[in-house]
Amino acid sequence: MGDGKVYLIGVPEDDKYKIGYTKREISKRVNEVKTGNPKKVEVIKLFETEHYAKVETWMHNKHASKRKEGEWFELTMEDVNNFYDDCQKGHNIFQMLIKSGNPFI
Repeated sequence: MGDGKVYLIGVPEDDKYKIGYTKREISKRVNEVKTGNPKKVEVIKLFETEHYAKVETWMHNKHASKRKEGEWFELTMEDVNNFYDDCQKGHNIFQMLIKSGNPFI
């Protein structure tokens, strides 16, 4: 399985952020998100991993109480600043479970 990117795309002026993943160039994904959005949407953080779908789900679950609509969340600056470390933690857990032979991963 190839690497993908878990991204944090945002409208920082509104504290609204989209957590998702892509295997494509991030600029293409940003352009899709910009469509129909009158405010400036920008890439805030990226985390590359072969476990991109699992890490994205990990991040959605971590911030479930802050979900606004779909994959959009109202995050604090602390959440934004911790994005990479939180993704890394999820990646490490999935890596450990896979190496342990866990049949549910």
